[in-house]
Amino acid sequence: MDALEQLKQVLLYKEIAKVNGDVLFLKDGTRVEFYMSGNDWCAIAYGDWKLLENFEGVITDVKFKATEEYFYGTTKKLYITIFHNQNEVAQAECHADDGNEGYYYSVLSVRVTGIDGKQIDDFTLLEA
Repeated sequence: MDALEQLKQVLLYKEIAKVNGDVLFLKDGTRVEFYMSGNDWCAIAYGDWKLLENFEGVITDVKFKATEEYFYGTTKKLYITIFHNQNEVAQAECHADDGNEGYYYSVLSVRVTGIDGKQIDDFTLLEA
């Protein structure tokens, strides 16, 4: 299973409690956190969640859109949109670049922890 499918499986049919920057909190106690798991020198990777509205209901779909740009290096972006029925309820923008004209690298990963704080899953989302 690829990373996007893994993330979708973590989120589907759960309820969002809140977001705080790079962490999405679900009502069952699960935390979904973006973090830079690797990089060299000036390359950087990050992701941020944005809650579009407060709602009651479960996540019924998750869609992904990836882009790649080149301007003195490669920048990869991943946009994640979370839906309840057909309504957008949350988004995330993820970013990874390879620094100074491609000399370096960065890796953005997702850490999933349970209500007890124990790690449930950890996987790479973007690499540049």
